[in-house]
Amino acid sequence: MLKLENILFEIMNLSKNNIELEEKMYRAINKYISETVRKVFEKYDDFLSSTMKAQDYKIERKDVRSINFIYGDVSYKRRLWKKGTKYLYPLDKYLGFSKRVRYSPLLQAKFAKLVTRGEYQKTVEVINELTPLNISPSGLHGITQRVAKKVMDYQKDRIVAPTERNVSVLYLEGDALIIKSNQKKLLNLHRFQVHEGVEVIGTRRKCINIQQFSGFSRKKTADKLLEYLHDRYNLKDTIILTCSDGGSGYEPSVFKELSLGAKQHEHFLDAYHLKRKLQERMDFCPELIQPMKNALRTYSKEKVLAVLDTMESIATVSEDKTIATKNTRLLRKYLNRNWDYIKPFELRKIDVPYCKGLGTFESKHRPYTYRMKKQGRHWSKNGAKSITALIDAVKNNDYQQAIQSDLESIEGREKLFKTLKYQRKSEKHVNHVGVKNGTFRIKNTRKAYLSALRRGKWGI
Repeated sequence: MLKLENILFEIMNLSKNNIELEEKMYRAINKYISETVRKVFEKYDDFLSSTMKAQDYKIERKDVRSINFIYGDVSYKRRLWKKGTKYLYPLDKYLGFSKRVRYSPLLQAKFAKLVTRGEYQKTVEVINELTPLNISPSGLHGITQRVAKKVMDYQKDRIVAPTERNVSVLYLEGDALIIKSNQKKLLNLHRFQVHEGVEVIGTRRKCINIQQFSGFSRKKTADKLLEYLHDRYNLKDTIILTCSDGGSGYEPSVFKELSLGAKQHEHFLDAYHLKRKLQERMDFCPELIQPMKNALRTYSKEKVLAVLDTMESIATVSEDKTIATKNTRLLRKYLNRNWDYIKPFELRKIDVPYCKGLGTFESKHRPYTYRMKKQGRHWSKNGAKSITALIDAVKNNDYQQAIQSDLESIEGREKLFKTLKYQRKSEKHVNHVGVKNGTFRIKNTRKAYLSALRRGKWGI
């Protein structure tokens, strides 16, 4: 095989323009890498032979297999070994290639991660445009399901050793979002998150040691969070600050239960939902929205009641009196019900400095809402579970560990490599007879040459 630099040099001579040059170079480099990898695989299959023979396996035959990698397709030959009724491709097992799967583990992991950011059709277009591969939306869907199952199995079976971290404050939030089911139903995706505060990096804010939990059962999702809190933290000296919109399943009592064992628990009504509620209920009197916000900011019930009384007066002369009166009554009940949780941080007895650690949950919703709610998308429950499990793993920095969870450990591979190396060293060395140097003399060389020409022995 020609050297890569010679191939590329020839392409430079023959290309008509820079675009053609780069495309041809890209294909040539991928082809060269694929061919090199094929040789390495087949060489390693030879390398594994001594181990298989030592285990009394017999060679059955050699088969060809094609696997797609990031750099392209690799077709290689490997041995099928037999021992009794057991058949084995040791090279495939070593490389982690599953039966009837044409994509490498890394490629599958990359594809599934891309799917968390966009729909299948668009992801396929990007992959086919930027890589030497050609994949269909149905093929990408199958890959995503396999990787998601691996991630969910990892999350289910993972055993987290208790670390007993001591922190002064934890921030805990929860909410649900509604997605459409392909069975003409609505699915409630329940979500919780916990973190240790917010650090400012330039103009951005980042949650410290954030963990997110998602599921279609609120109780099971809350139980995951509770288990994580008691495995990871020693809550005896920790203040837990919680926040929610107060909807069904996310009442203050739920967060109080999650905070059992903590030094102190303080619950807040989510500021985003509070502002949205004001905009919704005070639509008929927008001039009173800012005075209401000021009254709530100073936590003055007298001022709040004064604004509500003014709303009632305006409602009586409003064009749609019935709706305006109803909105005023509902807002009064809402504020009265959540009054204790509207109280500002500064007015509470909390022995930690103020941090903008609450109210980050809506932005953390976005990876889920953008992927699962846009463009009228509908989901099966299993499909929705798969995508949420993948997004959770990516956001919690568990994705890499999850996709490697069922692969052979590095220690196992190193042990195998040392065994093979030892076996090769222990093979008996056979002395080979090398090429001997020698000379021969031709007398009357010119005469012999002319004589041979006359006899026609040399076809010149």
